[in-house]
Amino acid sequence: MGDKAKRASGPGASGSRGKNTKPAETQRPSNLSQPDARAEDLPFTEVMSRRRRKNLNSAQSVCSALPSSQKNRGKDVLDSSSNNFSRTDANPLRSTLRRQSAIQPPRETSLVEVASPVVDIYAEEYNMNYPRRGVALIFNHVHFDTEESREGSSKDCDRLKGVLTKLGFEVRVEKDLDFSGVMVTLRKLSQEDHSQNDCLVVAVLTHGSKGELYARDHTYDAEKLWLNFTADRCPSLAGKPKIFFVQACRGDNLDSGTVLKIRKTSGQTGTDEVDASGGSIRYAIPNNADIIIANATIEGYYAWRNPGTGSWFIQQLCNQLELHHDRRDLQTILTFVSCRVAVDHESDVPGSYMNKMKQIPCVLSMLTRLVYFRRKQ
Repeated sequence: MGDKAKRASGPGASGSRGKNTKPAETQRPSNLSQPDARAEDLPFTEVMSRRRRKNLNSAQSVCSALPSSQKNRGKDVLDSSSNNFSRTDANPLRSTLRRQSAIQPPRETSLVEVASPVVDIYAEEYNMNYPRRGVALIFNHVHFDTEESREGSSKDCDRLKGVLTKLGFEVRVEKDLDFSGVMVTLRKLSQEDHSQNDCLVVAVLTHGSKGELYARDHTYDAEKLWLNFTADRCPSLAGKPKIFFVQACRGDNLDSGTVLKIRKTSGQTGTDEVDASGGSIRYAIPNNADIIIANATIEGYYAWRNPGTGSWFIQQLCNQLELHHDRRDLQTILTFVSCRVAVDHESDVPGSYMNKMKQIPCVLSMLTRLVYFRRKQ
């Protein structure tokens, strides 16, 4: 029911490192390499410039030493519950596609000032009362140059297109684009005028691995999806929600799950509200604010898809959006999606090590308010 997986080498999600501690000067080894010149003998700008050049050269040397290709062909496993072959969204030919990533020095940005979408800087909800809901772009990758097709992806695409259309979005579908086509489409979309739109949605249905997504011909860093839409690069979406749905594997680990026994409990939680006075106020926001990325699975793990019914994540996302879009905020809806994917789905591959496997979506949120898709007046 999935592509052949490598043995798991560690936890699927990487944790944060501990704090670096500076060793005492008396403990410094005498054989450490020395800089070209002492820092105190150079201007600060020259010191920083030399460090950047050194780090860039080191990184490029590491990239050039990577192996050019390494095959790992996937294998389809019969799903005994249907007549279809179920697959994960990992690439069956790992590292056969050239990775399209560039190491660049830090980008200098200037402070951009645009009109605030909200009157109250502490407003609990995003302003979703613009004339238009906004653009929803779907990248549907079914066929690839050097790897197996993602059968069943069109089921997800059609369902998602229908739901987003009902929510008022202008839905655009791009199928089987190569790397250049994906980048050009994203760049052109970021250059459009979104000043009369509530928000933006970008959905990607494709193969994936750790930190990478697949175009028809090449892989690319997942972060390239949203880099064009930060507040400084797309001012007409500054302060507005930018929403990304990603159906793709993020590794080749499997989640066997844990059995829980139900106990009757009760509890209640609340949230604090903050009031702010009105008036003309200027305030700055981080360029990466107001972005939310909903991944089908956590980093390092498979995401499951069935050719007959579509992927677990996208189908449950559509179910929950249809049920709750007018009375629940987006993050609450995504929590419901995680619950349904985690509880309602399990791989069915008797006799295989991929039998009875689970999946949990992973949401990364930089939202600063709540997103509601209420019906427009």
